[in-house]
Amino acid sequence: MKYYFSEKFVSESEYVYGKLQIKEVFRAYPDIKGAGAVPIAGLDKTVSFNSDNGRYGLGYYFTPQSICFFEDYFLLASYDGAHIFNSVIYVCDKHGNYILTIILNNHAHCGGTAYDKKNDYVWVSNSKSVIGISGDEIRHMLAVKKKRHDLSAVRFEEYKKQYDTRTQASFVHFYGGLLWVGKFSMKGPDEIYAYKVDLKKDELETVYRMEAPRYAQGIAFYKAFSGDGSGKKKLCLAVSTSRGPFASRLRFYEPDLKEMEYDEETGCPVILKRKAVKVLKLPPQSEGVVVRGKYLYILFESAARPFRRSPLYRTTRKLDRVLCIKVKN
Repeated sequence: MKYYFSEKFVSESEYVYGKLQIKEVFRAYPDIKGAGAVPIAGLDKTVSFNSDNGRYGLGYYFTPQSICFFEDYFLLASYDGAHIFNSVIYVCDKHGNYILTIILNNHAHCGGTAYDKKNDYVWVSNSKSVIGISGDEIRHMLAVKKKRHDLSAVRFEEYKKQYDTRTQASFVHFYGGLLWVGKFSMKGPDEIYAYKVDLKKDELETVYRMEAPRYAQGIAFYKAFSGDGSGKKKLCLAVSTSRGPFASRLRFYEPDLKEMEYDEETGCPVILKRKAVKVLKLPPQSEGVVVRGKYLYILFESAARPFRRSPLYRTTRKLDRVLCIKVKN
């Protein structure tokens, strides 16, 4: 890791749009009525590294893609829509207030970010692989930040762990001791694979396969009471789906792990996701999603400058914040 200290080059967590415009978005989508909000870091400017000239600078076209929680911190990954600077992860407090920037060593799309508490690693999607940043590395960054308030960014040149995946890692999620990696598809349903992560091994072990709905951008498993009076909880799955300037959908499923099929190709069970039991209509361009406690957090990319300036996206109702939706659990 390399540390970059600068009071000039900083990122921020701030809202782009005023209250009146955001009220219009909420009015247009009744399903998000009562939802809370957390600011998205880096929409105005982001400190990063230009690998072509070996210099740090400010990028103004960073586009948010994925979110996860690391202990009491909120991590939000973003790539440079201008394709000049390396991709980044913003470290924020649980309220979304920006703390510092982690600069990756390439232009990864960063469609998925997940904290693996079991192995103490944050996994980030990188084409057909996932890269790993250890929890100790992040804690050390934060310790340096407390001593040096002018710490602007921490840059990685290499990673302790990187694993290939069976499919394009469009999004990632960690649940039940497994790393779930899925692919976004425009043409139709695609695949999600669940892997067992053993840091002593060089490969991921495939445990389950499951179908990903069309236009899937992010997934989150969680437990909720069944509602049948038994007091037992059932497994639930939330999937963020979106395509371009059209309305997004947040789909809820109740997968059954007791009734599964068998995949001869992978030699692993296939989880039957079945039909969505509930669908919420959301503003366009939803991205990553994560559940923590009683709340589901869903990210949007619509307020990134490439979309703010694009004539194709002028009529969409844009969100410059992460929505916090209460879920029954």
